[in-house]
Amino acid sequence: MVDPVTFDQILKAIQQNTPRQFEVLERLLQGCSDAEIAQDLCVTRATVRKHVERLCQSFQLSQIPRQSKRLALLALFAQYRPSLPKASGPRPEPSTEPLSASCRHNLPTSDHTRLIGREAQLIWLLEVMNPQHPAGRISIEGPGGVGKTSLVLEGARRYLSRSVGSTGLPYDAMIFTSAQPQRLTLSGILPKLTQNRTRQDILRTICRLLDRLYEWVALPEPEQVVFVQDLLSRTRTLLIVDNLESLEHRDQILSFLYDLPAQTKVIITSRETAQLEGLTLRLEALDPKASLALIQHQAKQKQVQISPHGEEAIQARTGGLPAAIVYTLGQMAAGYSIEDVLEELVPATDLAQYCFGQSIAPLKGRPAHELLLTLGLFPRSAPREALQQIHRPRYTSPQIAQGLAQLHHLSLCQIRDGRYTLMPLTQEYVLAELKSYPQWETQIRERWLRWVVEFVARHSTQDWQEWTEHHALDQEWETLREAVDWCMAWDRCEEFYQLWNHLKGFSHTWGYWEERLQWMEWLRDRAEQRQDWAKVTEALTYRGRTLALINHPERWQEALGACLQAWELRHSQSRSFQFELLICIVVLLIRLERFQQAMAWLDEAKTWFSQESDPTRSSRQQIYILYYQAQIYLWTRDYDQARRLYQEAGRQATSISWQRAITYSRAWLAAVALEQEQWSEAEALLELSLQEAQHYQDRRCIALCRRSFARLEKQRGDLTKARNWVELACQDFKHLNMIQELREMETLLSGACENG
Repeated sequence: MVDPVTFDQILKAIQQNTPRQFEVLERLLQGCSDAEIAQDLCVTRATVRKHVERLCQSFQLSQIPRQSKRLALLALFAQYRPSLPKASGPRPEPSTEPLSASCRHNLPTSDHTRLIGREAQLIWLLEVMNPQHPAGRISIEGPGGVGKTSLVLEGARRYLSRSVGSTGLPYDAMIFTSAQPQRLTLSGILPKLTQNRTRQDILRTICRLLDRLYEWVALPEPEQVVFVQDLLSRTRTLLIVDNLESLEHRDQILSFLYDLPAQTKVIITSRETAQLEGLTLRLEALDPKASLALIQHQAKQKQVQISPHGEEAIQARTGGLPAAIVYTLGQMAAGYSIEDVLEELVPATDLAQYCFGQSIAPLKGRPAHELLLTLGLFPRSAPREALQQIHRPRYTSPQIAQGLAQLHHLSLCQIRDGRYTLMPLTQEYVLAELKSYPQWETQIRERWLRWVVEFVARHSTQDWQEWTEHHALDQEWETLREAVDWCMAWDRCEEFYQLWNHLKGFSHTWGYWEERLQWMEWLRDRAEQRQDWAKVTEALTYRGRTLALINHPERWQEALGACLQAWELRHSQSRSFQFELLICIVVLLIRLERFQQAMAWLDEAKTWFSQESDPTRSSRQQIYILYYQAQIYLWTRDYDQARRLYQEAGRQATSISWQRAITYSRAWLAAVALEQEQWSEAEALLELSLQEAQHYQDRRCIALCRRSFARLEKQRGDLTKARNWVELACQDFKHLNMIQELREMETLLSGACENG
């Protein structure tokens, strides 16, 4: 019995295979016998069987009998090709029908030496290209520049290469027709000398390649189609129709393709979806690993020196679009710096026009065009409800639905889980185009900003000091950050402050601290210009509080200075806010190990909660005092006092259901238990704390719990578990930029490794 294998595992295994194993696999899927594979590759049959064995190990099929391994590989791939027949017995041998001694073809010269990042798609294509496969029509769809034509031509050339030394061929003829009007080169866009834009162009190309052009020309036009159909019925042909969306009178051409005889297999490429019934393969941009491999390959081919940082910059800028990667490395080979090329990548009209212009031009003046411009404002992706809300009542729901469907049909956007996404280069092109419609841009930006503010208000809570589930905000984080940045750039103070108030708790809990620092710096500058001292105080306080969270030793004094400056302006704020500022000063004094001063501030704070009229705020103020007194005792190693105060803080937090304070008190109580080597108690407390922190995604609390787990396992002597926890904690602290804690974990990991 073979364990189930996921398609992701298949893709991973394919990427890890050697080139020779990949060649064996593709010929196996074409139906070749061991003898044919050995002859094609100039190796022995034993070598072929050895490669099959290693392929089976890669795909987790090594436990089956040796004589069944070929069939198992075929069955495995058929399992993920619902349209293919399942491998239930020996694969039929190629037909013994006599074929011509050589394959006629007009395949263009290859523009590349190696197809990168499309290994799995190529295997699929080679399988369905087999003349014995029942599919007669195959569509390769995807956006411009994604490599549709390159993939199809690579598959055709692989079949053509089998002609060397063979007595029979899969096809008598391979005919390539293309309606692509342009060719992208380093010197710009060049018009293609030959284009097959009509049905007559395609028929003429077929007859010319098969040496029947003079007969075809002599016929009346209605009989020319019948002549070609009869001609193809006597010739095993692979017909490639490239760039279908550029053809004229497309209905005539589709009718011709549907009526082709069984001996002809047709493959089309198109930027538009659902153009031809049959099998469909949709290409997207390359994943990061494949795009990095293509960048490195192009750099080597073009003898361009590029650093790992430069590779990452190209990868991020191009979004994995193969045409953009090739264009970028070509420009660098021509002498341009990487900075100049990346800066001009989208404004360079040649690349943008080649990839997007042809698809976008017909949309202008329609709802789809305005929807596309709106999509450009969403950095990652846009939910459907956002697009509907932004464009109503200007457009009806059916108009919006039709416009979005049209964008997807033209491969200008992708749809995943009800969200609409643009490729990075498409988005930059759209944003550049948006600037050419200033009136539209103003209207769309205003509606977009209004949606963002309403969305944040709907999914946030005014009680920023308590945990709440912020998954909706995190899903839209890039858009929210973009909206805040836009408000700062255009001095939209009112909307900025609305967004800040709603994002205060979320950005604190989820660890978006660098953004908070930038926001508070901007708020302080603007508030000082307006002499709004309440907002100056707020900006200084939250800047100091955020620096305390990041916990960089070299910035503690800066943070304390900001808070003390805010203290001088405290009377511009409410008394509850002043208490919050006081606690922030206490935190920083503890960081600086000025414990007596910290305790003095806490003693002063004890008089505050008795004057607080709101019972919830009064209770929380008492808990804050207990909690930070416990922190001081923990730092000064008075563990009994620290334990007592943490327990009391947790008990009072439980009485008012303040979950965040409950969990933090419990987590630090676990730290005390660790210091007292009460391991079972520490483990139980940490498990509860980590579970709650993960539920609400408090990234700082998660990191602190993992740090304590690392210490616990090291104390117990289980260095393997300690290393695992240290690695997790290091990832968290690095993400949060908590340098002090990161250094501590790296030291602990180093010690654990040495002892291990």
